[in-house]
Amino acid sequence: MVQQKAREEQEAAGLVCPKACLCVRVPWPNAPPMVANARSILHRLAKGLHKLPPSRKQSAMKAARATATHALKVVSYQQRAESPCRSQVPGVTDESCATLCAVRASCPEVCACEEDKSDQADGHALKIEVDVSKKPKDWISGYYAWAWAEKPSNGTDGSNLGVQFSGDINVQGALHGVGAITMPCDDAQKGFCAGQMSFFTGTGKSKQEAKEAVLKQYADNCRSCLITRAEAAKLPKQQFSVQAGMWRGPQFLALGGGGTMWNVESLSGLTKGSSDIEAIKEAGFAGVCFDIEETEGEQELIDAFEQTFAMLQKEGLQVMITTSHSAPYEATSDESRIGLVDSWVASDNVDYLSPQLYTTGGEGAEFAASTGILGEVGYEHYLNAKKAKFVPSIVAETQVDEVREYFADKGLIVDGFIQWQQYGGGNEYDENGSPVVPEDPNEGKTPEEIAAEVNCMAHGIC
Repeated sequence: MVQQKAREEQEAAGLVCPKACLCVRVPWPNAPPMVANARSILHRLAKGLHKLPPSRKQSAMKAARATATHALKVVSYQQRAESPCRSQVPGVTDESCATLCAVRASCPEVCACEEDKSDQADGHALKIEVDVSKKPKDWISGYYAWAWAEKPSNGTDGSNLGVQFSGDINVQGALHGVGAITMPCDDAQKGFCAGQMSFFTGTGKSKQEAKEAVLKQYADNCRSCLITRAEAAKLPKQQFSVQAGMWRGPQFLALGGGGTMWNVESLSGLTKGSSDIEAIKEAGFAGVCFDIEETEGEQELIDAFEQTFAMLQKEGLQVMITTSHSAPYEATSDESRIGLVDSWVASDNVDYLSPQLYTTGGEGAEFAASTGILGEVGYEHYLNAKKAKFVPSIVAETQVDEVREYFADKGLIVDGFIQWQQYGGGNEYDENGSPVVPEDPNEGKTPEEIAAEVNCMAHGIC
């Protein structure tokens, strides 16, 4: 281990942590308990590294170092203020419980926590006061627009941000899913659309009436075949831009979701000047929303994400990240799961962080953190974000006050929300030219029915 008091001398002498070793700096190198805690944390993390294949060991080591640094920081807080963890089984000391709580970010089964002090720093409670009757400056009132819905949500009068969601991880698939691009007019499409025209003219409709009927039912399939160049020229340009006025607020193209796996390869199309990036910009999107719930990779994936975020910023696109509760529910290791969240919080290139406070989308606010082998990935990881606004994804706006109060107890200021439930209205306007907000399509349905419908249409779980 590199002791902080001798850091400069050791670095000058070349005594730095070798790549083959797992090291962490000790905040108080002369305090035996801190050295013992650091050693215990490193031993626990090292156990999971021995079984890894050589190809993955280097990236896993980087992630484990980050985890060790975070855990030791938490332990140092608990050394300054009495730890809430007490042993409940013979052979496990109270000191061991303090270490276990730090590494796992929660109270393990072998310990009992008299009072949860995980939300404290330097011995001072992080809880903040919040007046739920007042919204913070630049409050975000966002909404998801489901690509598969008959009338995707267009928010409400106060909405100022939208996320166009299809569940597709591929850019072209996502653009197609939300209607930003249409299917090409190949021979198969020509035959299908011609057949539909014949059907409607056979019912007594004129060619123009038949064309309108076909486009109403099969716009995605037949628009490129039936619309003339003159008609295409009249269509709104950059339909998802604020200037087009078709959607409330700047729009983000969602990529990913439950059932889609993020790895380095899945980011390969998002490179500077790529056709995918140009297509996103041509559609008028203000940014990209990464729905990161399943991941495969260690430090190399964390680095690839950050490089992608930085590139999008240079291309003039903002970045939003949403994830299953506090962290991806599937990850190669706990180190990568924690490392991903910590990298988002520390990033200069992430504009919005939106943990999903629901599982199915039809229940009340769920505040449980994501868990792994080492325990929960607590929301304390979201403290002190370098740039990103904290805008949780919630089922409905009615949960906002509860959400703000919950996170205030953890020292987090809620900067807004993104609503999952649909309140339709895309591309419909009132007499003043404003987007129409139809009745709630979920009215009269139970939470279980809503959840079943969402899982069926979004993820094929029917």
